[in-house]
Amino acid sequence: MSVELYFCEVPTNSYANELCSVASGINLAKENCLSVSDLNLNQKLSICAEMLTRLKIAEKFQVPNYNIDIRRNKYGKPYVNNIPESFFNISHTENVFCVAISDSEIGVDIEKIKPQNINIAKRFFDKFEIDYILSNDNQDRAFGEIWTKKEAYIKCTGEGLSRVLSSFCVLAKEIDLKIRTISIGDYIISIYGEIDKVNVINLEYAELIEKCIKDLL
Repeated sequence: MSVELYFCEVPTNSYANELCSVASGINLAKENCLSVSDLNLNQKLSICAEMLTRLKIAEKFQVPNYNIDIRRNKYGKPYVNNIPESFFNISHTENVFCVAISDSEIGVDIEKIKPQNINIAKRFFDKFEIDYILSNDNQDRAFGEIWTKKEAYIKCTGEGLSRVLSSFCVLAKEIDLKIRTISIGDYIISIYGEIDKVNVINLEYAELIEKCIKDLL
């Protein structure tokens, strides 16, 4: 199975008003947050990610945006309610987001590689995962690798953080074989699912806004 992984950096100092105009036009601005000043960074990234998801599903299945019914399960996992053969997952951190689109269940997580406190690993990780981090020459990257793998796994299964992170080990063969981990600059991304190939597409923010205005409104 081939996965399309879209990666986009959103300039924190140049959130154009077009973002909220598009969001409002396709009913994505939650709780009447229709101006840039009303939206926090996470809301802006979530809106961008859903706009991109809608754009790609509309292109792939040749359906108008208003026919794409995105809902969430009881743990918060988003899914397309009326196109059962379409699967996606989104993640964001700092000022970047990514979207993974697939033909079967998928989970994705992105984190920035930065200094970490090993006590966090001892709290949330399995013993073998902690040993893996401590034995690695780049412990900060190893931490990010384990963290994103765990998040991608529980996002794919749909359990979210209802499942205790230390209750499973992503280095176990049955899990690790289904994970692909890549780095883009200072960011590490893990994808979990039935994956043969990952096609990485870097998308410019301005291009995303332009295409959404043209194809979604």
